[in-house]
Amino acid sequence: MDLSLVAQPSQAESVQKQLRIAQKLGYTCVALNTQIPQTFDPAQLPLPKPPLPDLDPRTNDEAGPSTVPRTTNGKLLQLSRATIEIDQKHITGGGSKKEAKIYQLSTSNLPHFAAYNILSVLPTDSASLSYACLTLAPHIEIIVLQASDQPGGKSPLWGAKRSTIRAAIKAGCFFEIRYAPLLSSQSSSIPHARRNFTALLKSISALTDGKGLIVSSHSASWETIRAPHDLINILETMGLNGEKARAAVSDNPRKAVLRGFANRQTYRGVISAPILTTTIVTVETVEDEDEKAAESELIPTDNPQNPQPSSESHTEPLPTATASSVPEGKAEPVRNTGKRKREVTGASLASLKGSGVGEASPKHKKKKKKRENNA
Repeated sequence: MDLSLVAQPSQAESVQKQLRIAQKLGYTCVALNTQIPQTFDPAQLPLPKPPLPDLDPRTNDEAGPSTVPRTTNGKLLQLSRATIEIDQKHITGGGSKKEAKIYQLSTSNLPHFAAYNILSVLPTDSASLSYACLTLAPHIEIIVLQASDQPGGKSPLWGAKRSTIRAAIKAGCFFEIRYAPLLSSQSSSIPHARRNFTALLKSISALTDGKGLIVSSHSASWETIRAPHDLINILETMGLNGEKARAAVSDNPRKAVLRGFANRQTYRGVISAPILTTTIVTVETVEDEDEKAAESELIPTDNPQNPQPSSESHTEPLPTATASSVPEGKAEPVRNTGKRKREVTGASLASLKGSGVGEASPKHKKKKKKRENNA
């Protein structure tokens, strides 16, 4: 999966060519990324549509169109993604009144992103990275870490704490790094970009132990897309484990997509239909007069002709346990007074003597005999 292809609505032919190349390279799922600044009103976001409906299994399916694809055999699933650039001003909600309004990502703005399958943020400094990990992580799927292409440039990950990064992973969020700037022929600072990308990859791998990592292209041209197996080999040469490199290309992107479906296209993550249970209420019906009359004869009334039996004529004293009622050879039952008691009768004591319980051990017998001889 490649979860970051640059969406270019004005260049439809270039995007279509890019998608067909991705399908030939072996990708079955891609995401067209729309990157917006924090000053952009999310209510003005356009509804995303797949550029190639004939290749999308949701729109070209024998069983009819659906939200969740049934299969991707020979087809390319084209998802939509929105990425918001945030900085330190996003935390406070803006600076002076002369500056442009900043739309914070909150619960009131989340419904505007319901049409997008994946929601991510791109922090540009360490403060916004901490805010994304500790506050925004439960509501988004991906936090983008962008390597600087300047010599000696610092990424937002510089100075980040391990506990902050792991808090985002515990909330179900993933970290993404992009490799397209390393392969762009138009960039004049490719050596610095490669050096910073390698340093960023090693830093995030050390902080996360290789878990929760996604590697995407973020390419605007088909020339900077690499096949999944080629990308795994590139990550291995940069020091990433083979199994973790494979998870960063296939397993972790799939989990991020499923998390996006559960967050925005279901109600509180409930996917299956709930089972409704009903309660049966019984209502008493009016019985026949004959049955009522027969029942009234059995029920005693206060009529003096049919007096109720007195309780004194039928009551008998309860048997009490006395000394004479206890059979011989058995001890009286002891009431539970809260203290543990144990009574041993003569018969039980005789049985214990033969079993060896309560007798001295051979070692103590030998010491006792030696003591008697010395006396």
